[in-house]
Amino acid sequence: MRLIITSVIVVVTGPTAGSIGAAVLLALAKGEPAALVIAGRTPSKFQTVIDEITLKHPTVKVVTVVLDLSSQESVRSAARQIMENDEIPRVDVLINNAGPSASHLHETIKLTTKYRNHGSTIWYDEGWN
Repeated sequence: MRLIITSVIVVVTGPTAGSIGAAVLLALAKGEPAALVIAGRTPSKFQTVIDEITLKHPTVKVVTVVLDLSSQESVRSAARQIMENDEIPRVDVLINNAGPSASHLHETIKLTTKYRNHGSTIWYDEGWN
């Protein structure tokens, strides 16, 4: 069975080589989505995944965003980059494969959902609106 997701835009976190996130990205790329947004802390650690996707699936648009889920400032910056990118008019799917260690969190952040476009869920700090 072949997955056909040609009109879908997917954001995947935790994309380092050899990880579940990388395997998910490579599987999604076979379905030729409209775009894959790859979000992670260290771009050099997921560059090989990007290279493999662009080599095997040159028509798939790949956008990278630096994202550290343990930093609210980084989360806000990544969300802003995605929302302001004309090549990413919406987010259809978020696969949050990465996550911060709870032992490193020093503050509780209240998040609210906001629906935009085709029911996409955007998480944002209530202080943004």
